[in-house]
Amino acid sequence: GTVYSDTAVLIPRQTAINNNANSSDFTGTTRDTNKWGINDFNEGAGRFTKNDKLIYSTQGNPTGNDDVFRVWHGQALPYNQDWAVQTDVYLPNLGLALNAEVGVELFVTHQVDDGALATMGLEYKRTASGTERKFNALMEGDHNDVREVHASTASTNATVRLRWDATQKKFHYEYDADGPANGSSWTLLESKSVDGGASNWKMNESSSFIVMIGFWSKNHGIATTDNVWVDNFKIAELPKITGQPLPQTVGVDGNATFSV
Repeated sequence: GTVYSDTAVLIPRQTAINNNANSSDFTGTTRDTNKWGINDFNEGAGRFTKNDKLIYSTQGNPTGNDDVFRVWHGQALPYNQDWAVQTDVYLPNLGLALNAEVGVELFVTHQVDDGALATMGLEYKRTASGTERKFNALMEGDHNDVREVHASTASTNATVRLRWDATQKKFHYEYDADGPANGSSWTLLESKSVDGGASNWKMNESSSFIVMIGFWSKNHGIATTDNVWVDNFKIAELPKITGQPLPQTVGVDGNATFSV
């Protein structure tokens, strides 16, 4: 006979675990398999193409559940060190029909438990009352939603970031509403711990995280010419202030150096 399973996501285990700075600007049209592996996870009509950006489109007839995810293979990120992961996103105003939706998200999941998930993204939809555009922060534990927070926006070109605080065992969900323009200016949407209650991811000092980029859409075809994309993916170690600077007396036109 034939046995069918539910949807399964198979991700190769990443053995390099560190918070070293790393990036991908998606230059050219050839996939960087060292950083992004050789395969994407596709469901329905969702597809990626690369042309100096990572571009989302649908192939064939759109459905009510089209998506595509690409896993970062450069490294897993440590539970016991601070880091941040971010990407620029572009989600223009599209001619959406009623009940159509499009979204882009950064995903971070426990390397050994895909039911533990944090996402930060931008979504756009049309309901009976009109179009809605918002930043979205989500956390799942044991495949169940435990927290979801939204912030309405007019932004089409933004930067989204997930920042991990190893001391507090907490994710900070952040966005820069005008993206790469005008430097970085982060707005905190939500903070959520993974260390207790329904959001307990059951991690320890040797645990690690996997990062993915994903798009999803419902009931709307997306062409590559619609320019729905991500770019300038970055991972960075975050410095911490370890001590207060000591007072110094400086004369007129003098200089002082502080250590923190």
